[in-house]
Amino acid sequence: MSMTVKDICDLPGCEVLTAVAGKQGLRRNVKWTTVIDSIDLIEFSNEGDLNFVTGLALHSEEDILTLTKEYCRYKMAGIVLTPGGPYLDVIPQTVLDFGNEQQFTILSIPWNSRISQSTQEISKAVIKDENPVSYVDEILKSIRRGKKPFPYEQTM
Repeated sequence: MSMTVKDICDLPGCEVLTAVAGKQGLRRNVKWTTVIDSIDLIEFSNEGDLNFVTGLALHSEEDILTLTKEYCRYKMAGIVLTPGGPYLDVIPQTVLDFGNEQQFTILSIPWNSRISQSTQEISKAVIKDENPVSYVDEILKSIRRGKKPFPYEQTM
């Protein structure tokens, strides 16, 4: 089972995320979170990423739209914009229209929210979803069974 954008929005600590466009894309799977504000750095993203954007490196409405189009082209899960701050006053209507037309989810998070708290909660949920039995539990089970938990470890 994979976490979807909708699942992410329902997580405790992520209540501040609001879908403002592309709501049909809420079923997209989220594999990880990123914070990439620059068109030049988008190549470092991955399919399924949910990307947070402060607007720091975006200087115009066209920059925001171009970045959003690139995220969609890279098959990211969605974009989270932070309106109300010094870099992004409002989410441009052209960006909202694009999200609706392409069914590409655009979320909003208030500028004064802690992005790191949201990305941390999302990352923990994705890891837990992908690994229902934690690595530590597996190590403890191996030790109780008398097996070496790290077969690659050399003895001195």
